[in-house]
Amino acid sequence: MPRVAAAKNSDEKPSKPVYLFSGEDSFRAYEKVKLWQAQFESKYGDLNSQLFYGENLSVSELQGAFESYPFLSEKKIIIIYDFLAEAKDEDLKKTVDLLDDVGDHVVLVFYEHKVPDARKALYKKIQK
Repeated sequence: MPRVAAAKNSDEKPSKPVYLFSGEDSFRAYEKVKLWQAQFESKYGDLNSQLFYGENLSVSELQGAFESYPFLSEKKIIIIYDFLAEAKDEDLKKTVDLLDDVGDHVVLVFYEHKVPDARKALYKKIQK
C-alpha cells in the first residue's frame, strides 16, 4: 500500500501542501501520483504542472520552480521523482530550508519508488 505523508507546520498556520508518496508497492504509489497530476491538470491546466527527476535536479532549478507563479491559475503542481534517493546530501539540506519558503500557490509532491531513508533531514521536514 502506498504511503502518503502530508507535511504539517508546528505553528497555527495551515500546513503547506507538501506530499510524499512512497512504499513497498511502488507501482500503486506511482499510479496515485499520476492520478493526482491528471486531476490537477484537468482543474488548473497542464501549463501549471512541472515534473523533475532527482538525479538531474539542481537546487537553483527547484528554487526557481517554487518562486514562479502559475499561469492564469491560482495553483501549480510540482512533482519530483526520486529526489530523496538520488540527490546529493548537500542539495537535500538546502531543500529543507527552501520548503519554508514554498508559496501557497504550490502543491509539492515527492515520489520515491523505494521507501526513503527516514534519517534524512528532508524526510523529517516533510513528516512534520
